[in-house]
Amino acid sequence: MNISFESHGSAASVVITSSLFECRKHQHIVDALKFKVPEMTVTTRGCFWIRTTLATTYLTARRVYDMAHQEYNQCSS
Repeated sequence: MNISFESHGSAASVVITSSLFECRKHQHIVDALKFKVPEMTVTTRGCFWIRTTLATTYLTARRVYDMAHQEYNQCSS
């Protein structure tokens, strides 16, 4: 699973990419983030390689990026 941050000026996005084998963990992380930050736009694409883009403002995206890493570490342990 890959979690990356992309800045576009005042707007930014967090991109979560994973394989089919990590689908449940991927969905758990995305659902937890949508629950914590409802104002972001979520786009998911793919079947074997799942790519989810979480778009929002820069400061909120930085917060979402940190929360995504925390959720990933909680799921992994």
